[in-house]
Amino acid sequence: MKLCRDTIQRREFFGLRDFYSLIKLVYAFAERKKQIPSWNQLKYAIMRNFGGLECVDPVSVFCQQFEGLAIYMNRKAEDDDPDCSPVAMIQACLDGDQIIGETRYLLLLAENYGDLNILQEKILARQNAVVIFGSSFAKDQEYTQVCRNINRIKVCMETGTTVILLNLENLYESLYDAMNQYYVECFGQRFVELGLGNHRVKCRVHPDFRLIVVALKDMVYNKFPTPLINRLEKHILSLKTMLSLHQQNILQRLKEWVESFCQPDLTGTGRCISDVFMGHHDDTIAAVILHLSEDICFEQGKSEEDEVFEKARNILLWCTTPDAVLTLNSVKFKNQTKEDIIQTYFGHQQHDNLLQCIKINILEGKKQNVFLQVTTHSKLLSTSDYDTLWKSLLLERKNTHLLTLQSFDTEQQFCKKIRYNANLFCIMFYFANIE
Repeated sequence: MKLCRDTIQRREFFGLRDFYSLIKLVYAFAERKKQIPSWNQLKYAIMRNFGGLECVDPVSVFCQQFEGLAIYMNRKAEDDDPDCSPVAMIQACLDGDQIIGETRYLLLLAENYGDLNILQEKILARQNAVVIFGSSFAKDQEYTQVCRNINRIKVCMETGTTVILLNLENLYESLYDAMNQYYVECFGQRFVELGLGNHRVKCRVHPDFRLIVVALKDMVYNKFPTPLINRLEKHILSLKTMLSLHQQNILQRLKEWVESFCQPDLTGTGRCISDVFMGHHDDTIAAVILHLSEDICFEQGKSEEDEVFEKARNILLWCTTPDAVLTLNSVKFKNQTKEDIIQTYFGHQQHDNLLQCIKINILEGKKQNVFLQVTTHSKLLSTSDYDTLWKSLLLERKNTHLLTLQSFDTEQQFCKKIRYNANLFCIMFYFANIE
């Protein structure tokens, strides 16, 4: 009750389903070995059923309420104690818990939709998963598109395929019975009803079917309906939890560098990180480190850490605004001065010329399938500007395309257009804010 009271000040996040699932898991641990569960087993049960909320540490709340737990905390860990890491708990839910059998479906709270790549690489590598990302194009909000998405989910249910849902707030209500795992059994088969307005569709549910809802933390905390949150097992999906010890060291060094960069400027005005580094969020630095560390084993430790740190620092500098660099305070960084930063930013990198920026990142880098996002206060490209661009890049006009995102009504139209075998796509769009 205290945990619910603590969280309800922000919103009703935990409910009776979480409590009953906790009791069910604790009982399963005790029944399996015919003894009182170990501390790690209790901790695992608490974290499995009361996760997902950053401002509350559920384990600490339980320890404060039950003084007897201190006895278990000092007991020796057992060989078969469950792994309490975030990745292991998510994996246990997806695999179907061997302790209690049936588990609830998942709600993963992400800092950014880019975290989905880590979910696919680190957790779903051995599973056949289908990702359904809700389109934000105008005509994709219509009822017919909702029906198409429901049908795709229905196929996954019947074939036992794991389905990952993102940005599909307009159809989650149709899946409430499925999320409840409110099955009707007939001839050894399980069935559930899917709602489409007043219309109900019966669907067979394969035993291996798993459902994952991935949503942005702010969206869940502020806009998700309480019944949807309560139905699912909740965990935070963060890139920071995927880092090794060496990568954690690099993360700390880069955080200090970013904080130094955001010190009050020459006018004495404090600066927000998101104003200095475009598109920055809590997982930005961790994402850069993981990307750069793919082919590094950290065998020599310090030297590899320094190499990744330098490369990551330069990548972050690419995301910095020009005014933030020019008004940078004269505070000396470790092994780096303001003059070094300005030389790298305006000398080695290109921030004032789109043509040179493309040449450095795509042509000279000799990389395949490069995706480059350019944020600017300048006007968007005109047809004549674009003609100058592709001619300067020595490309043929037929192998390049200039598109405006607002000109598409559906995701299907957009995907059909970008499937052309082209050397260069320039997709332009206006936006008021970057999160």
